[in-house]
Amino acid sequence: MICLPHTCRVFILLSTVLLGACTVPAYVHEAGQFNRSSENFGQDPVDLENVTICYNSMDSRPADVVKLAIDTCGKFGKTAHFERQSYLICPLAAPIAAEYACM
Repeated sequence: MICLPHTCRVFILLSTVLLGACTVPAYVHEAGQFNRSSENFGQDPVDLENVTICYNSMDSRPADVVKLAIDTCGKFGKTAHFERQSYLICPLAAPIAAEYACM
């Protein structure tokens, strides 16, 4: 692609801004949270057996993921124990799923 100097600068600036706007912090994945036919739709959980944290390794540090799992299980008086990592659960913006058991 051949660009005029001004056009290239604008393209690079726009690309940088758009890529920077796509950061996604680690978050707790709640399967079926938008399923209106679920009996628990719109209610806070009363107990938690496991928690899945979705994250992107470019935007989240491992310590942030662990802290989120510990804090989430801690709300129910439990501790988080790492079980596995998966690439089949979370969306592409945060493709890595860290699965923890709350014990």
